[in-house]
Amino acid sequence: MERISLLFRREPEPEAAAPALNRRQKRAVHAILLVLAVIFLLPLLWLTLTALKPVEQVMTVPPSFIPKAYFAPINGRLTRVIVDSEPVGRPSVLVSAGGTGIYGDRGNEILTEDSEPGSGFLADLGVAWEAAAEPARAAGVRVVNFRQGIVLSRDGGALRRMLLPFRLGVGGRVGSGKQWWSWVSLDDLVSAYVLALEGDLAGPVNLASPNPATSAQFTKALGRALHRPTVFPLPAFAVKAVFGEKGDAVLLDGQRVLPARLLDAGFAFAQPDLDVALEKAIRK
Repeated sequence: MERISLLFRREPEPEAAAPALNRRQKRAVHAILLVLAVIFLLPLLWLTLTALKPVEQVMTVPPSFIPKAYFAPINGRLTRVIVDSEPVGRPSVLVSAGGTGIYGDRGNEILTEDSEPGSGFLADLGVAWEAAAEPARAAGVRVVNFRQGIVLSRDGGALRRMLLPFRLGVGGRVGSGKQWWSWVSLDDLVSAYVLALEGDLAGPVNLASPNPATSAQFTKALGRALHRPTVFPLPAFAVKAVFGEKGDAVLLDGQRVLPARLLDAGFAFAQPDLDVALEKAIRK
């Protein structure tokens, strides 16, 4: 039986070789590959050429996670890159963002851009930060030194940290409640940056609502926006524990800042009212 099965077993047929491409087919394949290469490489080429264009506008914003000892040196290094660049490729404007803390703790004094800097941690930091941009100004670059108030955004900054206790109904005034908090809505912040980049602002510019509020007024407005009571004050000794080492300077020192130069430039605040601005910041 084994011999019979061997007699009737069919040998496997050899696989047919793939037909060779003729000249016309090869040309078609090459054309397709060329089209695909163009489709994928052109965007890359465009991005490369765009990146090599001279930078026309530069903004520097100090991130909160950078240690305080490195704030001014970082800004200084960026300024040095601008100054050392060729005049043709040098940016026309440098927007350097600082804070209203440059004025120090000034009580009820009304502060404009003509007011002198104060003393303390944030004031010293602000002076060093603005000084680091001076070489760019000397080199002919238009420099705008924004002095920003508390930015009303639920995604970061002081407001984000305040939201949880206030939503739980255990929020209230911070410290004595008498210190002034200068603030600005996120929408107005963006609009002011656009004005700084496209307009002719220069030098120190207070970026804060024309209606600053005391800590007590601010926290009551936040309670109204969240529909929560504000009967649990946060004592001064607890501020540092909750907000870190800079908490006393940020939240317990007060600056009653007015945006004189923005108003003189015709800037119209979209949200100058604290209640409206907080409502939008929380719901956004």
